[in-house]
Amino acid sequence: LAEVEKRPLSCAVLVALSLKEPSQKAHVLTGAAAKYGEAGQNKEAAQVLSQALDTTRIIEGENGESGEYVKASALAEIAGTYTEIGQKEKAAQVISQALDLATTIKDDLSKERMSVKIATVLYQISDKCAAIGQFTEALEAATRIQQMQVNQVAAISLANIAGKYAEVGQKEKAAQVLCQALDSATLAERDWGGQASALAVVAGKYAEVGQKEKAAQVFSQALDAATMMDKEHREVSATTLAEIAGVYAEVGQKEKAARVFSQALDFASTIEPKWRKDSTITEIADKYAVAGQLTQALETASMIEERHRKAITLTKIAGKYAEAGQKEKAAQVLSQALDLATMLDEKGGNASALAKIAGKYAEAGQKEKAAQVLSQALDSAIMLEEKGGKASALAEIGAMCARAGYQQIGR
Repeated sequence: LAEVEKRPLSCAVLVALSLKEPSQKAHVLTGAAAKYGEAGQNKEAAQVLSQALDTTRIIEGENGESGEYVKASALAEIAGTYTEIGQKEKAAQVISQALDLATTIKDDLSKERMSVKIATVLYQISDKCAAIGQFTEALEAATRIQQMQVNQVAAISLANIAGKYAEVGQKEKAAQVLCQALDSATLAERDWGGQASALAVVAGKYAEVGQKEKAAQVFSQALDAATMMDKEHREVSATTLAEIAGVYAEVGQKEKAARVFSQALDFASTIEPKWRKDSTITEIADKYAVAGQLTQALETASMIEERHRKAITLTKIAGKYAEAGQKEKAAQVLSQALDLATMLDEKGGNASALAKIAGKYAEAGQKEKAAQVLSQALDSAIMLEEKGGKASALAEIGAMCARAGYQQIGR
């Protein structure tokens, strides 16, 4: 117990290494590495990722999926985490291995799912490169996504690159890349919201670079794509409308944002069964919070029925209140989240939720309360019997400790 209190992240890795099933071991180790990265301990993150990478060598097929698919999935996840800790070259090397494996997958549906996973990692690489001005490398990664025909991801990647070009004054190049982004967005699949989401991002970038007329035109296309989906895709329409509203808010079009958010809630109110409705309302509340519309975020969160979802959503909203300097309001909302988290029956969800709440208490300057909640989270994590869940919960707690500057968890 004393060792867990002092080094929860290290203990998380030890628990992960004791897992027998290779794909689960690789997944949990990668998650622990990501938490080391969140804590700013990139050297330790890289060491754990190396262990996860070694584990992929013995991965076999499972749950009806081929060994190639399961191994490529693990490699894509590892590559994504290498990107997060700033090791883009290593990420590119690992994603190349995943790409090679992906070409050997025979099942078309599995191949399509794998393409999306790999494209998502390439997007992360592209985004990191663009952020530091490595535009050639960023465009190379985005072009690979286009070649894979994962058009939604390609459009968003290109739109973000265009935004970075605009930031450094290269308006002509920004316009050229935005044109490519728009082409990819119009090719994205319509039924599952991909086209509408991609168009919204492109519209937002047009607005940011000052092309207001073009932005209005593309926003209109995005709204059409979101509202014209079939009734069985109602939750997709609602969450996509919330995404569009969020982009409107980002570019300062508050009235349009409010109107589209309201439309998203109208769509959500008709969704059945309840768990789907809950999931959709959670996403809308998250989008309100990201857009800084915190009163509306709270009102929307009050409609969520499932306790774990509600606790996590309230925790995110509290974090936004703290960021806005409203520490008293943040504390009030965190108190609501804490009440819900302590009522959770499922210990893994309880430990994870409590760790997140503790993190927000620390960010709001309430160190003593954060330590108290963290101690509760640790108690819940220790009681977990399932090793994968225990490792993940300990990693979450360890990352929060490191971010808050705690040497160990007080009792």
